Amino acid sequence: MTCPAHWPSSSPTSARVLYHRAMRRAFRFSFETSVPASDAPTSVWIPRPVEDAWQQITSEALPDLPCERGVDPETGTAMMCFALPPASTPSSFALGFTVERLQRSQPRPAVTGYTRPPSEDDRFAHFLKSDSRVRSDGGNLDRALAIASPDEPPLVIARKIFDHLVETMGYDSAGCTPERSDHLGDLEVACDLRTGTCTEFHGLFVAFARALGVPARFTFGFNIPRDKQTGTIGGYHCWADIALPDGSWFPVDVSEASKRPELADFYFGSLDENRIAFSYGRDVQLVPSQHAPRLDRFIFPYAETRNVAVEPTLAFSFADV
Repeated sequence: MTCPAHWPSSSPTSARVLYHRAMRRAFRFSFETSVPASDAPTSVWIPRPVEDAWQQITSEALPDLPCERGVDPETGTAMMCFALPPASTPSSFALGFTVERLQRSQPRPAVTGYTRPPSEDDRFAHFLKSDSRVRSDGGNLDRALAIASPDEPPLVIARKIFDHLVETMGYDSAGCTPERSDHLGDLEVACDLRTGTCTEFHGLFVAFARALGVPARFTFGFNIPRDKQTGTIGGYHCWADIALPDGSWFPVDVSEASKRPELADFYFGSLDENRIAFSYGRDVQLVPSQHAPRLDRFIFPYAETRNVAVEPTLAFSFADV
């Protein structure tokens, strides 16, 4: 097997060997969730894994419950909403997806003549706007202008932001667990402390890119441990993409590059196969609509009883197949 054609010649040999070893992975990813007892029905929304050229669902095992499927028209996130009947004890159920994941390697287009996709294109317009917790104006605009110029080619802008975050931010190893979820994503604090999880790394990347006129989006999912064939997963992972003029998306994983700087070139344009993607974007509108405001992040199951959010218990596991 030879290296991908776009692999930088300066990449360390160890990096090339690591990503020759396994470029495809198949595994079963399972959710277990439980909601509090209630004398009223409960709705539980769960994101459905992404299906694209790099990730396919080969089978799914769903609970025997009424289920409505939908897609958020703005972010493209697919989901399922399960209806749980009233119960005097907590209601628990499980579901699982068998997924085949390929290493994703996006060719880097020539910088010369590379123009922005038109902002009026519906595919990209939403990903130029600020989200409620990812602002592309104010302080983030000032910070972005200190890193790159909006007149530079978008791929150059993206690389400058990528390198800036890798060089100036430290990684918060406590991770993105359900217990910490409500406290993650404060970009001002991340800038002050110069540290963050994947949520802050990619929040800043997306904010800075959009501030400089480059459409950018989040992808939320989970890392699958590279060195295990089965086990539990404590928290989510996220990464980002910028839009290319041909309508494709160019991926970056800044936080993985921060943790593994010898692979920084790889994670600018490539993603390893040890992950599963579930949802896109921030400020997600659920289908059918939730009664709470749009969700800042939709990666963990979300539940409502009598139109009020309730906190489900969560557990995630995987097993190679």
